Amino acid sequence: MRHAAALTLVLLLVPLITGCGTFANLSGKSDFHSVWPAADPTPEFYGGVRNDIMWMQESGEEPSFFALDKWIFGVDALASSVADTITLPVVALKRHERKSADGRD
Repeated sequence: MRHAAALTLVLLLVPLITGCGTFANLSGKSDFHSVWPAADPTPEFYGGVRNDIMWMQESGEEPSFFALDKWIFGVDALASSVADTITLPVVALKRHERKSADGRD
């Protein structure tokens, strides 16, 4: 019975930790707590992994109500590495569009 409860908990948490850093990167957010885009919303190559590592470092600086936050950001960094690889063409296109709009061809 304990295994079933643990499996249920894992299955409920997995959707919450699947590439959040990548979603933030593609939407132009660099701050985990912010709902507003960053000043430069151009996505970075493997920016999702960068975001997760940055958030993992920040989570150690303030008291946490959730003791597993570093573990979750670590797992999310793995998911973000896969999602970042899949979205490389999207990031390249957005970066090219940004450069074209700025006149830096």
